[in-house]
Amino acid sequence: MKSDRPVNAHSARELVSDALARQETQRKARERADAAKNRALEAAELKQKAAAAHARRLARRVTEAFKASLQRALEAAVEGQTRLEIEHPQTLGNASDDDLAKAMFDEKLRLFGFSVSPGDAEDSLSVEWRRESPEFSDLSRRLNADVLGWVSSTSGQMVLGHLWSSIRLHANRGKTSCSLTVEALTRNEARWGPNQPYRVLVDGKPSGCLLLSPKVMEELTGALGYGCSWRPNEEGPHQLAVSWQGA
Repeated sequence: MKSDRPVNAHSARELVSDALARQETQRKARERADAAKNRALEAAELKQKAAAAHARRLARRVTEAFKASLQRALEAAVEGQTRLEIEHPQTLGNASDDDLAKAMFDEKLRLFGFSVSPGDAEDSLSVEWRRESPEFSDLSRRLNADVLGWVSSTSGQMVLGHLWSSIRLHANRGKTSCSLTVEALTRNEARWGPNQPYRVLVDGKPSGCLLLSPKVMEELTGALGYGCSWRPNEEGPHQLAVSWQGA
């Protein structure tokens, strides 16, 4: 029940002062909470940036190791070999980095069409490809730094990944071939060097940019055990047909 007793001026001032003190205390508490929240956000942002930079450094190390291993595999294939033993990339980091680098490295090799299994030595890999006598004796020489860069690039990985997925899809349906639609693009030496770039569609879907010449692509897929034929078309997009033996 509300009291009818009048509140004197002194009591009123005390009530106002208490209310203002509570407001000030709440304001300072909010400021401290906001400051703590901002510090946490800044720390999380710095941690995220550091993690992203670390991931980029790790990816570059894996990419360089992949390029070197690919070059060795091509040179071995030129000599008629079908197997190569290589070491995993060394990250000089912790065990977690090493495991991640190994997984990324293995995935790049498999994406390119190689069969990967544990090697004879500790921390090594056995990399195999299909064809015993690849007919591309000068392929490694013509796969210059620009082309090897494309193989490891996002666009190159996309094209190769879509190609191998298409091969698996068609093979599972009992087919023995698939094709890529290839459209020549304007040369850009600053970006691609002296190589002719092509826009690629796999099964009608845009799949990145091809930097390998059709002849090199033909010999390269042949070295991995596939048939490949270039079907130029003066009136429209070209076709690059990839074939394999049925089960």
